[in-house]
Amino acid sequence: MSIPKEPRQLMVNLMYLVLTALLALNVSAEVLQAFLKMDDSLTESSNLAGNTNQRMAAAIAQHAEAYPQLQPFQEKVEQIQLAADDFYKYMDKLKLEFIEAAGGLDETAAPKDLRNKDIPTNFFVNQNKGAELWNEFRNTRNRLLEQIEDPEDKALLDKNLAKLPDDPDEGTTWSTNTFRQLPVAAAIPLLTKYKNDIKTAETAMLNLFFEKMNVQDKVDAYEPVIVAEQSYLTQGQTYQGNIFLASYNSAADNILVRVDGQSIPVENGRAIFTRSVSGSGTKEHQLEIDLKNPLTGEIQTFKNHFLTRSAKNPSRFQQPG
Repeated sequence: MSIPKEPRQLMVNLMYLVLTALLALNVSAEVLQAFLKMDDSLTESSNLAGNTNQRMAAAIAQHAEAYPQLQPFQEKVEQIQLAADDFYKYMDKLKLEFIEAAGGLDETAAPKDLRNKDIPTNFFVNQNKGAELWNEFRNTRNRLLEQIEDPEDKALLDKNLAKLPDDPDEGTTWSTNTFRQLPVAAAIPLLTKYKNDIKTAETAMLNLFFEKMNVQDKVDAYEPVIVAEQSYLTQGQTYQGNIFLASYNSAADNILVRVDGQSIPVENGRAIFTRSVSGSGTKEHQLEIDLKNPLTGEIQTFKNHFLTRSAKNPSRFQQPG
């Protein structure tokens, strides 16, 4: 393209170039502001996830307190929270250090040098902060996965957490590929993203444990039971009984059993009723079982009745085969 000789045309061309440059600067500013808005959105999502995690952890603790057999889940949750909190504190500190390296915040609470690409390169690559981040993320991921015993669960969560390379020698390479010549405005939401990755993993693990607890806090023991319509038989009668598989919680300490108003001791989730025989005849007994909800304290009462029969002449009885 030749340079026009006419001064007027030359001025027009220069003005066009200046206008194009100004438009490019405006677009860049809009893009940079979009990165900051993205960071605000990620931060808000992180806060919401954090609140959800706290409520979930509190619910797990409540269940573990109510049902002693669920205590191992509570211990795992405590280890998960400890590992995650260590990483969150590290990321908050790293982000603050990076913003200070970028000149701090302006009057709008935004980093002053959003376009600068040398600052992220120097901070994360030359000062090895990126490799340090990689190692912290990798160590946190391993600490979380240590709390998972089921191979299928571990494989699923490991896939969700595999955001960074597995080879420890690749930390520097990853840092260079990720942060080299990256604008300050783009690096900030990226840091928030890595924090959210761990927070999302924490949510997934808490949900996993809560689902498993809801299964295990109901029953943990089974026993075949036969209930006869008659407690004794005479010669020529037909024995008939209902057979079913009973399930119960062997660690339950939230039930109270009464027969005819008298409490019956409960051991290993079961109560055994005994009666001394005196005389003959049929006696009806009133059965009441109080079930206390360990979480709410609400008590439900279930009532039924059953018969016992006795006879002076043992020959009248025939044991079922």
